[in-house]
Amino acid sequence: MRRERLRELVARKFGARLERGSLDELEQFLAELEAELPGGGPGERLHLDDAPASYESGMREFFARALQAGDDEHFCQLWITALRLWVAAMQEQSA
Repeated sequence: MRRERLRELVARKFGARLERGSLDELEQFLAELEAELPGGGPGERLHLDDAPASYESGMREFFARALQAGDDEHFCQLWITALRLWVAAMQEQSA
C-alpha cells in the first residue's frame, strides 16, 4: 500500500484528523487495512527467523526492520501499528 492511498482511505472514512472515527470503527478499519498488506491478516506482519523471547523484543525487531526498509509499505505498517496501539490503549482506559 502506498502512503497516498492510506491517506486517502483515512480521510474519506474518518476525516483528515480522524475526527469522525469511534474506537470501534477505527478497530474495524485496522482489520480491513491489515488484510490488504502482505501476509494477509492481523498478527502476520512480523516475520522473524526465530520466535522472539518476548513481545518487547519482537516489537523492537519489527520497528528496526521497518526503519531499514524505508519505503511506503513499511511506513504504512508503522502507521497502522501505531494506530492499533493507540486504539488498544484508549479501549483499555475506557474499560
